[in-house]
Amino acid sequence: MKVLRVDRYSGFEALLDREDPATINPAADRDGILAALRGIYPPEKEQLGALAIEIVLLVTGHP
Repeated sequence: MKVLRVDRYSGFEALLDREDPATINPAADRDGILAALRGIYPPEKEQLGALAIEIVLLVTGHP
């Protein structure tokens, strides 16, 4: 696995304003993703910010 980028956002809504929801969860819309994230993380955790991490999987044996 190789990290291509890491972006920090002030919270989940800011993250969803800039990132394509389909890359987060193709089976859910923006509201569904927001509800799921807020169901996992309480408001005090969201206030710490949110990260978007883009990765690429590498074939075994290759850098």
